[in-house]
Amino acid sequence: MMKLTPLLSALLLVAVNGSHYEKPPCQSDEKAVQIMGVEGIFCSPLCSDAGKCPMDVPDGVTAAPSCALKAPTGEGYCAILCSAGNENENGLRGVVVGAGQCGPKMTCSPIPNSGGLGLCDYSESQQLMVDMNSVIQVGVATVD
Repeated sequence: MMKLTPLLSALLLVAVNGSHYEKPPCQSDEKAVQIMGVEGIFCSPLCSDAGKCPMDVPDGVTAAPSCALKAPTGEGYCAILCSAGNENENGLRGVVVGAGQCGPKMTCSPIPNSGGLGLCDYSESQQLMVDMNSVIQVGVATVD
């Protein structure tokens, strides 16, 4: 029987599990979340006790995750924030799929009343396989 090296084992684990912040169905340490006032959905891990977030993002994403969301029950959740109010490389503003910071499959959806801040998510029009009764409605905790 062939033995796997630790590095190869880790690479296989990543390939099977994917990254955080993907579209539902979510990994065991994530919840499907939706921001109040934003139509898109994404999988979000809880923030650590130190306010840190997993940094493994979907392919092509250049924005960094942050502990920016708060559930009505008080838990902090991670999100990938983006600049929705700025023009992207195509000269377009607002909701654009594949607009740089959010990679080729996510959308930078504007967060209402945030002064141009957006959130990388998957629009409902992408036919997500999710039970909307299991989606957590969260708000933006801080907008710096």
